[in-house]
Amino acid sequence: ANAGLQVAKEAAIKQAESASRAAESLMTTPAVDESTGTADIKDLTEALEKAKKEAVTAKKDVASMKSQSESLAKEFDRLMEEKDQLERKVNIMGSGEKKDD
Repeated sequence: ANAGLQVAKEAAIKQAESASRAAESLMTTPAVDESTGTADIKDLTEALEKAKKEAVTAKKDVASMKSQSESLAKEFDRLMEEKDQLERKVNIMGSGEKKDD
């Protein structure tokens, strides 16, 4: 039991130290450039524009895939209908030959 408590204590200490380092890192890394008062606005704007372009491209891709999917579904339905018609013809021909008079 004592060994388990010791392991839990060490894990808690390591977690606290890691959290402290992360907090210090966040506090020492300025989110805003002190000299200009901007938070890398240019970089953020570029990233936003890139994300917008990617979103537009993704929407076009989705529309294209939807259109292809609809075309494939129509073609599938057409082929299934053709298959059914051919099967009916084969059954009619087959039933005609099976008659023994």
